[in-house]
Amino acid sequence: MSNTYNKDLLTSTLQFNKLQDIVSSRKPYKIIEEVSSGRITLINDHFQHLQKINQESEIIRLVNSMDMEGKTPLFYACYYNFQNLIVYLLTKGSDPFIITSSGQNLFHLCCYLGHSECISLVLNYCKHIDRLKLFQNIKQEMKQYYFKRTDIRQGILISSDKHNPLVKERFNNFRHQIYVLFKKYLELQLDRITQALKPIDDLSRNPIHYAALSKFTKCIKSARLLLNYGLNIDGYDDFEYLFNEIQLLELNKENRICPKQYLPIIQMVTNFLLPHEYNELLTQFKQNIDDLVQKIINGQDNEGYTPLHLASFYGDFAQVQFYLKLGADPKAVDLKHRKEVLDYASNDTVRKYLIDLKDATKQGDNKSFNFLVNCGHFVDGKKTIFGIAPIHNAVQNVYLTKDDTILKNVVKCDADINITDSNGWTSLHHASKNGDLATVQYLISEKSDINKFSNKGYQPIHIAAMYNHPDVLQFLLDNNANIQALTVDKLTPLHLASKKGNIQVMKVLLDNKANIYAVDDKQWTCLHFAAFNYHYTAVQLLQRYDADYEKLKYMINSKGKTALQIVTNDKTRFAFYTLWNASREGNLDIVRRLTTLGQDLNEQTFYNKITPLIFATLNEHYLIVKFLLENGANKDITNIDGKTALDYAYTINNRKIIKLLDSSVN
Repeated sequence: MSNTYNKDLLTSTLQFNKLQDIVSSRKPYKIIEEVSSGRITLINDHFQHLQKINQESEIIRLVNSMDMEGKTPLFYACYYNFQNLIVYLLTKGSDPFIITSSGQNLFHLCCYLGHSECISLVLNYCKHIDRLKLFQNIKQEMKQYYFKRTDIRQGILISSDKHNPLVKERFNNFRHQIYVLFKKYLELQLDRITQALKPIDDLSRNPIHYAALSKFTKCIKSARLLLNYGLNIDGYDDFEYLFNEIQLLELNKENRICPKQYLPIIQMVTNFLLPHEYNELLTQFKQNIDDLVQKIINGQDNEGYTPLHLASFYGDFAQVQFYLKLGADPKAVDLKHRKEVLDYASNDTVRKYLIDLKDATKQGDNKSFNFLVNCGHFVDGKKTIFGIAPIHNAVQNVYLTKDDTILKNVVKCDADINITDSNGWTSLHHASKNGDLATVQYLISEKSDINKFSNKGYQPIHIAAMYNHPDVLQFLLDNNANIQALTVDKLTPLHLASKKGNIQVMKVLLDNKANIYAVDDKQWTCLHFAAFNYHYTAVQLLQRYDADYEKLKYMINSKGKTALQIVTNDKTRFAFYTLWNASREGNLDIVRRLTTLGQDLNEQTFYNKITPLIFATLNEHYLIVKFLLENGANKDITNIDGKTALDYAYTINNRKIIKLLDSSVN
């Protein structure tokens, strides 16, 4: 068995040379010739003759004899797909892991030819032998420690003498022995698959390289059998049928066995061990298998080609998908041409599994993006159920990496900057959500629609408000975003910011004259949303901006409830009080409490610049005027009309307050 070597290993295949037996005086019988002809009956007759004259060792020598390249009869049986002969030779002692002079084993051959049935038979036979040995060892331990299967359940002793200290000690020793036996069994399984997969030939190729050389369905099936190796192997029923057929050739009926009787041995182990003990061993076994598989599928031949390179070159999308799922590296670079796997893809289906425009933009992979665009991939194509286009992923990549190269590359390729996902979001919506001001600025400079509605009526300004990005929000407003934009539910940006308690965004909106009295389709105000969600700081902020008119807290929703009436939290309820409304309403207790908490006695309302002292004077609350003055209120502060508290005292002609204000010294 050799390789047909071309100038480039991409097109190098496996060549099976049909050679003759090496005939010697010790081994005149030409077993390879008999196997190649499928003469199982003649071979069996010869072996029975050897058995009769007590020459069993000669049988083992024959089944492991080699041709000039080191191929055994089992190689020829696999090449011709003589499945009955494969099982027969294995039962006679043929070693399935022999390596030829070129470094190949029979798994190289079977993977290349797609003889998955042969692989299944070999692996199942090895499993049978290992199960048989484990079964015998466990039976021996059960006999030695005097335990039956029914004495134990899930690693716990349930026999009638379970409380006997001596029995307990004996049981613990027994369970430890089972643990050791099962651990060795799993180590043997790992060794089996390692012997199958790890050998490399003269080209440094493992069996999976040869499976990748063909789009033949059974080639990937061969790869799956080897790479998905576990406690069970596909094709057991076929193995059992052939094994039982071969058993009929056995002269001594007492030597005939039924492999099925050993299948329950793993179930027996799970019964003898505690669940965590069994799971611990099994988890480690699976991890070891995964580590081995990673090395195999990313193994490079003499020119640096991995199985994924070869599957990509030959256009086998099924193998490409399978290897990627197992962790094959799509960015692996060969040694000869210094190219990645994608560069060898022979069709669009393979390219899609390796990487599409969506993934290229998501990963910021400019090289792959340009390659796919040059291959005719649609730059605005949506490849997911969420309708995500490459430009959406590019925006996300910029946010994560702070590198806008891929985004500019996508836009340069005439991508639709206003293309929407399944929610109706554009790239500007996504950038606004991320709070990525630089990307927002770039997208708007490229004519992104600043007032584009999503499916639920959300514009980018709604998104910036909802995710608390004041700098993005201010930039959108500076570029003519609609501050009063309504969603389908008639929610304004201020509603959404209040609902989330986003104070910074609320300040930007209120300072830009957002309508504080706007209501949604259920007549909820921004104060309803802030109060209902216990955002007491947001409630305080809204109360300050409404202090001139005190209209907001009296507005009712569709169920006739004010914001204060839907609050159940005391802290949020107290946030409804300000020095302005307490001074206006004459609530001295609240004025005292707020003053103690440090509220500014001289703070002016947002619109009319009215102080608590002016409110108390206008409403003739003498005691509050007196308290405010005693605690440092400035009587000379003027409102928007240029009037002080004293001016209003003269207007209403309240002599007591006039005297109080006149006598007060700031």
